[in-house]
Amino acid sequence: ACIEKGAKTHEIPIWWFILQLILEALALKLGREVLSKEEAIHVSDSLGFPEGELDAALTFFDKLNIFLYKKTILPEVVFTNAQVPLDKLSKLVEKQYHLKAAMVDRTKAADHAITGDWHKFRDNGILTLDFLEDSKNHYVEGIFTARDFLVLLEKSLVVSRLSRTEYFFPAILNMTTEEKISECLETCSRTKIAALVVEFPTGWAPPGVYCCSVCHLQSHSGWEVVENRRIKPQSKASAATHTSSGLKEDKLPLPPPSKGSSASHSSLSRNCIKFDKIDRPGSVTFIDKFSSFVVCVNVDTSKMQGDQLSEHCQAIKSEILAAVGAALKNTHHEDTHATTAFLCPQQDESCSTELHVARLSSNKKQWICSKNKEVFDSFTPDQILWLSTSGAGGGSSGESAPAMSVLANRVAAVIPDKWKKVAVQFELSRGEIRAIQKDEDDSFDRFMAVMDHWKQSLSKPFTWATLVSALQSLSVNETRLADELNREFC
Repeated sequence: ACIEKGAKTHEIPIWWFILQLILEALALKLGREVLSKEEAIHVSDSLGFPEGELDAALTFFDKLNIFLYKKTILPEVVFTNAQVPLDKLSKLVEKQYHLKAAMVDRTKAADHAITGDWHKFRDNGILTLDFLEDSKNHYVEGIFTARDFLVLLEKSLVVSRLSRTEYFFPAILNMTTEEKISECLETCSRTKIAALVVEFPTGWAPPGVYCCSVCHLQSHSGWEVVENRRIKPQSKASAATHTSSGLKEDKLPLPPPSKGSSASHSSLSRNCIKFDKIDRPGSVTFIDKFSSFVVCVNVDTSKMQGDQLSEHCQAIKSEILAAVGAALKNTHHEDTHATTAFLCPQQDESCSTELHVARLSSNKKQWICSKNKEVFDSFTPDQILWLSTSGAGGGSSGESAPAMSVLANRVAAVIPDKWKKVAVQFELSRGEIRAIQKDEDDSFDRFMAVMDHWKQSLSKPFTWATLVSALQSLSVNETRLADELNREFC
């Protein structure tokens, strides 16, 4: 049999399809859509399958969404219906729908009977093993249990573990409106760190990638959802009377509900989540614009400057791109690679529904507006913080931009012998130059005097041309440095 996939045609052994029919017939006979690997092996042996071919066939049908077989997650389970996990998840969605309906109508006694765990599930997307055990359909003792289902969800980046008994399920959260997302982006634009945009070549984020990325950030990068961390353990007595109004809305990353709202709600949403890390200052708001993702960093820049701030942003960028890369692989989009861009400063009313970005040019020294193709000759200090140094933070984007440490090394390489001890580093976050190591020679003092004059008179963002212009005002003996820099960067 031949299967067309894209521009290629693959020949598939006909006995693979015979295996499919027999396994489906066996599942129908047994009255369940879950088989053990041992049962599948028994069928493949009767068909004379060579060793290892059963796994290849099951993996093939998994990619076609006919079967569900995850060798690295649940190697002993074969779902003859790939919709089984979705069917079980739909039960949770249905339950949450009824919980939210009861919340809107506070007169319903059912809402007051909901335990604290169900409130956390409704408002914060937190589920426990007990929730999954309530739905008995598709479970087969000794083959597929509720705990196996949790393993499948966790390893597939559908949920992430919060504690020994609790799991975070971001896909089940409410959606934040476009208006509130715009308010959040406007708030982020007032910080001293530019918002980073994660784009996809298709112009649209593949389905499921955002929520999988969120779970990866929690499970593998140690990020914590701010709102979930605020929830304190409760006794069973207090849990029964706990309501969503117990969440403190004055600390939320998004504005609280408007006055007159029928019910309070959590800051968490399906498309906007605020993260925190205990070992790292500030917070990160991760936003799904569906066409792309936006990363907003809020940190006290008075306590973190220069290299520290740059390394902080690059670490965040690296972890975000690693999470997105893992999510793309998990959702069978291995050929899709995320790239980064910046929010364009020339936003207007037409950008309320369409994200307006500026992308790095091919030479990585300019950025180009995606809307009117305007070219910006330089990066602003808050954008420079995201640029990679020595490959750090590059993730899957493969970017290579002029960086502070690279420039410092090249400047040191062309400085005359009498300046060999001098290493110049550009603190682009403040648009200034400082000396890391000072030579006794007065040439360096004259060099820094020119830099100080340039810094004081600077009225526009830093550019390589501005630096060269300042260097060329030195005496003729130092023009070699200016010429070298001009060839390297302009």
